[in-house]
Amino acid sequence: MPPRAKPTDEKENHAPLGTPQPSAKKSRKTRVKDASANPKAPPKQAKWSSADDATLIQVLTDQQAAGNQADNSWKGCVWQAACTELAGSELHSGGAPKTASKCHTRWDKVNIFYLVYIYCVNYLAAQIRVPCCQTSSRAVRLVLG
Repeated sequence: MPPRAKPTDEKENHAPLGTPQPSAKKSRKTRVKDASANPKAPPKQAKWSSADDATLIQVLTDQQAAGNQADNSWKGCVWQAACTELAGSELHSGGAPKTASKCHTRWDKVNIFYLVYIYCVNYLAAQIRVPCCQTSSRAVRLVLG
């Protein structure tokens, strides 16, 4: 059996002697020039302001009154309505445009914050033994000081 040739990590150079070799790395000037040639890439994440959250909640309230809420979730048309209502809000708050799926994801987060808030208010009310009719206002005053 003939001996195997040793593998080499270097690429074979077929250019004639004396010709400049292409550099694998770009110079700093080339990288800067390339960056200025490409405009800034659009943002990937939507940024949500408190006004955007309020608009989302208002849309969901309106859609609930219109009967677009199923037993445990919202119908698909609700998120499209929220997306339409929030169109152009990225100009004020920055970030990417708010799509239907991003509205749904944001509602999941806002809903969790709301549930935690309600849990804390009810827990504080139980600790100070406040009647149910006074729970939220008195407990909120205790939390906020």
